[in-house]
Amino acid sequence: MTTEYPWIFEPASPENVCDPAGQPWEHACRGHKPRRPVVMGYGNTPSAAEDEARNNAQIQDAREVLGERGEVITLLAGGFL
Repeated sequence: MTTEYPWIFEPASPENVCDPAGQPWEHACRGHKPRRPVVMGYGNTPSAAEDEARNNAQIQDAREVLGERGEVITLLAGGFL
């Protein structure tokens, strides 16, 4: 059985990432846990950036639970893998 580690969120540099209007984001937040891809969130306030990072972390967790790590999943005739 593997140990389930929590996500750790910390302020980060926006690194010139722009919003849809082309303006640089003022704040960024990075979420990470061991052996998982880093997730980023951006916003005009620190809390907005953290909220987006937490949302992206939940999406990443859901993909891992479903086994969607980028591989192509093909359904067989009966609908079972």
